[in-house]
Amino acid sequence: MKYTIYNNYMYKYNINILQQIAYNLANSINPPYTILLRGNLGAGKTTFSQFFLQPILVNKNQSVTSPTFNIVSVYDTIKGDVWHVDLYRINNESEIINLGLLEFIHVGIALIEWPELIYNCVINSNIPYKIMDL
Repeated sequence: MKYTIYNNYMYKYNINILQQIAYNLANSINPPYTILLRGNLGAGKTTFSQFFLQPILVNKNQSVTSPTFNIVSVYDTIKGDVWHVDLYRINNESEIINLGLLEFIHVGIALIEWPELIYNCVINSNIPYKIMDL
């Protein structure tokens, strides 16, 4: 059985609940803010990102896709740039540094899939963050 964790409450995985959580979070946060998206393949990390970005995109016709192959997708939103990052194919922290991700999380909003390599950097900083276990 799948669950979604949000604000210390456990929800049974439901696409409508996931959409509402993403929408509420998108409309309530401001940069800098990082969202760490954890879960198995197909758990809903990119779906959460799509729901999160939809209400704040400047270009409402822009599609939000998985950044698996390009690693980082940057979206123009009413809250500034949002980086959607997939670290699945990243092997070490030096690759994260080369992406410029450590600098960006201090000024913008980042949605990070497969955040294990950057987890400690985020939680040990003074950057506001949320962990979504999908």
